[in-house]
Amino acid sequence: MSNTTKLNTRPGSALPSEPYEGWPLSSSGPYHDSVERVSALIPAAVTTDYRNKWIIFANRHVAVTILDVKEETVPDCSTFAHIDAVNEHFEQRLLEECTPSSPPKRRIYILEGLNTEYIALFGGFFHMEPSFFIDQERTQIWDRWHYGTRMTEPLPSTADTTSRFHLPYFEMMYFQGPIRDFETSCTATGRQVGITRLNGTYEQEVIVRRKCSLWSRTNHNDGWDVIILTDPPVREVTHTRGLQVSHMCNTPFQGGYLDFIPLAFPLPDMRTGPPRTSMHDDLIYYWKTHYSAFESLSSPRVAALFPQKITASHYMQLLCWVGAIISTHEWRLSRKNDLSAMKIQYVEEQWSDIQALNRRCAEYCEDVERIILTLDFDNAKETMKEDWMNTGKDFTFILTRLKVLKSRCEVLLGSITALVGIAGNRQSLEETKRSIREAKNVKLLTLIGMIFIPLAFVCGLFSMNDRYLPGSSQFWIYWVSAVPVVIVMFLGAMMLSLGYDDDVGTWSVSNIWQTVERRNQRKVRMQDDPRRVDGIWR
Repeated sequence: MSNTTKLNTRPGSALPSEPYEGWPLSSSGPYHDSVERVSALIPAAVTTDYRNKWIIFANRHVAVTILDVKEETVPDCSTFAHIDAVNEHFEQRLLEECTPSSPPKRRIYILEGLNTEYIALFGGFFHMEPSFFIDQERTQIWDRWHYGTRMTEPLPSTADTTSRFHLPYFEMMYFQGPIRDFETSCTATGRQVGITRLNGTYEQEVIVRRKCSLWSRTNHNDGWDVIILTDPPVREVTHTRGLQVSHMCNTPFQGGYLDFIPLAFPLPDMRTGPPRTSMHDDLIYYWKTHYSAFESLSSPRVAALFPQKITASHYMQLLCWVGAIISTHEWRLSRKNDLSAMKIQYVEEQWSDIQALNRRCAEYCEDVERIILTLDFDNAKETMKEDWMNTGKDFTFILTRLKVLKSRCEVLLGSITALVGIAGNRQSLEETKRSIREAKNVKLLTLIGMIFIPLAFVCGLFSMNDRYLPGSSQFWIYWVSAVPVVIVMFLGAMMLSLGYDDDVGTWSVSNIWQTVERRNQRKVRMQDDPRRVDGIWR
């Protein structure tokens, strides 16, 4: 079920015909001035995501959870729903850092959502690069417009893989009602809600684009800070074309991703697992439940394990669903004795759906390749001693499977293209048969006309009176006059037909004798040929 309301939008076209600077990256303050100073180095810092402009960035809700991580102890968890409370925390922290004997602090800041005030607060306190927040905010997959979102990626050699990374991933969800608009996005983040059409039906299983970003630094006295940016759960969706907001009830697809913590015997009583409502809630669950999974907390790299594992688990669920969709398409084309039921319009729709699936697989491969490029797996192995912590193996396997799925899509596209030809040939054959039937009907009507028109012509020409009517003694005169006229009509039609050249289509008297001669020669060859007309030996 869904409740739909009209979105109160700001004026302006959805496509960028001129530069649009609807929101600054940061609210006014020192960090905002820092962003303006580097705008020449980072052009994206002065632009906005134009397709997301009806969702005011400054008014988005943000929740902050701070985990105070300690060795062999459940982390202290504090959640703040207002920025004033976070400000007080930072003020208290400054006082603690002024105390020389303060113990090392290892904190994880998990932000659910993002807006200008929190960017100014965290960016200014930790002296963070603006591109970290820009990459998290951007919702576009690709952009070809000059006045667009400026999504050019940095050189791989300049990527800082030791202190920050971004994890684009996809969350499978089941909506209680189908969505029939392909241009649909999450209202809270503006990210795409992928709709799939299968056999003409819009599936209720949707693919929601997500993103998780992590930034870390080490402090004095063996302490460190980690900031994790996450997306809030999908509560409302925006239909881009109509600019309508719908409240959609949804649940994780098939109960959500599988837990990745290995079980130990005897099996513990784990009747509750990760909530699977959002990355924010799942990270808190894993840190509270499996804080003892790490041998040491001396490096901030430990905070990267759970986001990477959750991301990889979401990809595994995506692999299974996409593979099932491809198998469904393949099964519909297999073991068919008759393809007459597949009309050309249906086949074209299938081709379009598979083309969309192939495009998605290419985008999935690009995202996983980007993850593998930005994650420092070699250095992470030094911190993660257990084999199940090897996320490099996970993403390498995911990329391999995605490439296999893309190859299957390409093969399926070739099959559908061939099926389009088959359906088109069948339709052409049906049209040809229909034309032949119509031609035969026209020929029959022509023959009937060639018989009755001369009879009526003779009757009208000689003005038949009562002496020549049917049943009278002189009725035979009518037939003596009419039959020769009919014969002359047939002979004239035959001569006209034989006089046309088959190649050029022009008429001449010489063509009559040439046509008759060719037909006679053909009859002679058929009598001398040891084969029958159907090609079977006698």
